[in-house]
Amino acid sequence: MGTKAELIKIEKGAVYQDSIWDYWLFFRLLDKSVVKVFDNNCFGDKLELNQTYHIKLSSCHFYTEQEDSKVQFTGIVAIFDNVKKFYNEFIQICLTDYQGLEDAEQNRYTFGRIDLDTVDELL
Repeated sequence: MGTKAELIKIEKGAVYQDSIWDYWLFFRLLDKSVVKVFDNNCFGDKLELNQTYHIKLSSCHFYTEQEDSKVQFTGIVAIFDNVKKFYNEFIQICLTDYQGLEDAEQNRYTFGRIDLDTVDELL
């Protein structure tokens, strides 16, 4: 399982002596919402705008209350293949740290930084 999304924007992250160390990628999900994803693997070097990809995401930065600059999703937390994941019909996020998730109200979770783990082009 993963997330199907269209890449709509690429921003350079850390740059040092003309070398790009990471990116911020903006993906449009199937429900038309946009999620900002941290790319520390520099997939952004090879990806094309307006292309749809199958992406795998993870996060260890989440909150039970909404904050500015954070993204919030409604969904379910469950264990798949021995990994705790947040999911709904449009996005799936592997949770690398999930203390306090039980405190979320009405299955609404707030993520601070979502990381891009893998990306594959859909044919």
